[in-house]
Amino acid sequence: MKRKPDSIHPDLNRLQMPIIKELGLVHSLTARNLPWHVNRGFELTYAYSGEFIWEIEQDSCRERLQLTGGVLGLTPPDLPHRGYDSLIAPGELLYIVFDPETKGAEIGLGMNPEELKLFSGLWNGINLGTTPVDSKTETCCRLLASIMKEQAGPGDKSLKQCELRNSILQVLLTALSCFINPGEQKRSSPIAKACQFMEMHSADNLTVHDMAFAAGLGKTRFFELFIKEKGQTPGNYFNRLRCRKACTLLRKADLPITEIAFNCGYSSSQYFAACIRKYTGCSPSEYRRRIVL
Repeated sequence: MKRKPDSIHPDLNRLQMPIIKELGLVHSLTARNLPWHVNRGFELTYAYSGEFIWEIEQDSCRERLQLTGGVLGLTPPDLPHRGYDSLIAPGELLYIVFDPETKGAEIGLGMNPEELKLFSGLWNGINLGTTPVDSKTETCCRLLASIMKEQAGPGDKSLKQCELRNSILQVLLTALSCFINPGEQKRSSPIAKACQFMEMHSADNLTVHDMAFAAGLGKTRFFELFIKEKGQTPGNYFNRLRCRKACTLLRKADLPITEIAFNCGYSSSQYFAACIRKYTGCSPSEYRRRIVL
C-alpha cells in the first residue's frame, strides 16, 4: 500500500499568489524537528488535531504559544520562533505565511487596492496569540486541507490552482474575523474543568469516566465535546500532559530517569521511554543529553 505523505507543500510558483510566502499541511505520527526561524510575513497556523507549542522570542523574553485541535495561532512577521525544544509533537497542522504588503499582493487575491489596504491594516492590528474558531472558519480550514490533499494526489489538476487560491482567501478572511472578534468565540467550561482536573492528577491513572465526572458530563457527551474542542481524545491529551511534565523533570540532571517515570504516573520505565520517544522523537536519556548539555 502506498504511504501517505506526512507533509504537503503546494508549488507557490504555480499558485501565482504573491501574498503567500509559505503554505503547508503537516501530518505526522511522531515528533518532528522545527528549529529557530523567522518568517517573511504573518504565520497563521491551524491545528486540525493534536497539540502544538511554539517558543517565541519577543522583546528579550521567551513566550509560548499553545495550539490544540480547532485553534488558530498567529505569529507576527520577524519574530524568531521554534517548536518547543525545537520539536513539534504529532498531529495535523496547516500553516500559511502571508505578507499583505509584498509587491503584487493583490494578484490572485481578488481585492482592489482599498480592500487590500484595509485587510493589511486589520492584520497589523493583531498581536501574537491564539483564538478558537467558529464553525465557518473550521469548515474553510478543513476544505483547504482537502483541496491540498487532492492536489497532491493523482488526477486532473487543471482547475485546482483556482480552487486553491479561492480557499486560501476564504481561510484568511474567516480567520481574520475570529481574531478581531474574539468575544464571539467561546469554549465550554466543562472541558476546561476536565483539563484542570487532569493537570492536578497527572500522576494518577485516570479513566475517561473520571474525566467526564470532573466535567459534569456523561462519558459519551464528554468524549464528543473533548474531541471537538481539543482535536484529540481525552487519553491523548492526558498522555501529552504527562509527557510535558516528564520532560520538565528530565531537564534536572540529578533526578534518575526511573524515578521520573514513576513520579509522573508511568507504570514502567519501558512504557515511559516509548511515550517520550513518541512525543520528542528520542529516548528519555537522549532527550536529557540534548537539553541539559
